[in-house]
Amino acid sequence: MTGVNSYEAASYIVGVWPNILGITDFNNFSLPRETFTKTAVTYALQNLFGIKNNATVDVLRKLLSFAYIDWEHNGDLEVNTKALIDFTKDLTFFYPAILSLVGHLEIKAARASTYMYEFGVVPSSHSFLKSTWIKGSPYV
Repeated sequence: MTGVNSYEAASYIVGVWPNILGITDFNNFSLPRETFTKTAVTYALQNLFGIKNNATVDVLRKLLSFAYIDWEHNGDLEVNTKALIDFTKDLTFFYPAILSLVGHLEIKAARASTYMYEFGVVPSSHSFLKSTWIKGSPYV
């Protein structure tokens, strides 16, 4: 069983997104909606998924932005930061997990059932990231 939570997705923000998004202060990190939609989503589509057709990128960028942004609070920097964390979790775990599940289902010899679970725990502490905007399961 594998998985990723918000803490681990936030570590991706600390380790990977800084050069792309210009993040310098992780204790006061906040993300404008336009940076999420135009920079982060576009980068992921072009560089992680390898989509080169600009029209396809534009359509998928709009779709993903619609799915991840809380449109009732789209000007709230904290809400947009959470959208980036959720987007990062899906990029680093959910999408590969779905591909693995599909692969498992396609193996005819594997007659076992295939399951996918989601676990949630209220955070209390963590050993590697301490920023207040990071929420996640409290394991070390």
